[in-house]
Amino acid sequence: MRNSVPEARWVTAGGALPLLGHSGRLLREPFAFLNECRRNGDLVKIRVGPRPAVLVCRADLAHEVLIDQAHHFEKGGVIFEHLRPISGNGLFTVERPAHLRDRRRMQPAFTRPAIDGYAPIMSEEAQRLSDALRGAGTADIKAQARRATIRILIRSIFPTAQTTQVERFLTLLDTVFAGVYARIAVPIAAAHRLPLPYNRRFQRALALAWETAEDIVKQAREHSGTATDAHGFLPAFMRSGGREGEPGFTDAQLRDQVMSLLLAGSENAATVVGLACHHLAHAPRAERRVHAEVDDVLADRAIVAGDIPRLPHTMHTVTEILRMYPPVWALDRRAQRPVDLGGRRLHPGTDLVISPYLFHHDPVLFPDPERFAPDRWEPGALKQEARDAFIPFGAGSRKCLGDNFGMAEAVILLAALARDWRLRPAPATRVRIAAHAPLTVKGLWMTATPRHPATGAPPPPRSGTVPPPPHGTKEEQRP
Repeated sequence: MRNSVPEARWVTAGGALPLLGHSGRLLREPFAFLNECRRNGDLVKIRVGPRPAVLVCRADLAHEVLIDQAHHFEKGGVIFEHLRPISGNGLFTVERPAHLRDRRRMQPAFTRPAIDGYAPIMSEEAQRLSDALRGAGTADIKAQARRATIRILIRSIFPTAQTTQVERFLTLLDTVFAGVYARIAVPIAAAHRLPLPYNRRFQRALALAWETAEDIVKQAREHSGTATDAHGFLPAFMRSGGREGEPGFTDAQLRDQVMSLLLAGSENAATVVGLACHHLAHAPRAERRVHAEVDDVLADRAIVAGDIPRLPHTMHTVTEILRMYPPVWALDRRAQRPVDLGGRRLHPGTDLVISPYLFHHDPVLFPDPERFAPDRWEPGALKQEARDAFIPFGAGSRKCLGDNFGMAEAVILLAALARDWRLRPAPATRVRIAAHAPLTVKGLWMTATPRHPATGAPPPPRSGTVPPPPHGTKEEQRP
């Protein structure tokens, strides 16, 4: 708990257009706009389309909103309102107090021992990902990693889910995520109801995504009480029940939770793994440390849950990518009652926008923030203020329930790739960061060379069960 928070500089962002507000800049150059706001003030009044909001540009003020005074705020605002249609009453968007009830029911499925139980699935899919590069020469690493993360997620939700559901969901994600962000940045309902091809594609993709979630729940119900009902998030949710006579999840609630898990978990770890491969390719010293670590810990065997704590350099690499590219790069809250923040009284209904990206790139907290530097996460290297400002999964009671699952997944996937391959950007590759909902990356084409070729051929499958960079070219400097 903080004793006091210094008074904030309140300013109004310039350049707002009639009706559109700052939506143009949020669509074209969101991170440049955010950084400009931070340089000008601590609490900055912006307009998202025609709607006013306050951008929180100081990490200690965000701490007040998300933790110290969280009881005065609830999820709300333009981000929340446009995520609700695609995840229903899933944990990410359900309102209080239903959120507290549902989180309590779901929590046992996300404890560390429970996540260790999913490590064999992660390891198998990590090996499948590595094997997919055999003979490929050049591959879109992000796309390959996303295929792995969706397989991991669907198998973890319900172990006997059909392969067709994985393939179907893969085809929907880009359209859904891009469409959601367009609706957040330009919250003008009439524009998104026009019978344009873009809007029709979004609606079709969203309908198929909901159909996939419903199919998975239906399958799980059909197998309830059988041998296949023993494992998986969904069977655990079905068994959770309520306290003091509360009913358990209905099928509609389960569908919403599945949809939230699929949307939140399918893209994030894949983006992290892809960007980690990209940055390591431009940072030889960091790459050598990861390669030496996986060689020492894993040798040529499959990864198990107990290996994760023994891979600190791999973990630091994942953490640094999460700092540079937090998947949920903006979230919002709405004041529920009069509350003081930074020396100013907020009225009920005031919308606030909080950007983890903004804090993660604050040079006061993270010196030379555009530099890829995994060693900044070594013990004692960062001040506590910086660690408090690191919120890639949110903070407080609304922090992402799957944070440990996502970290374990990313470490296992990256370790498997680093164990087997030396990855380099393909010629003429143009890497693009897309500030969708969530943040993602496109164009991560890389060539794969086996690290331990016995006969000059790519490494065989294991039997275990278990272009220039975005910010420049210098080694470990703004990759």
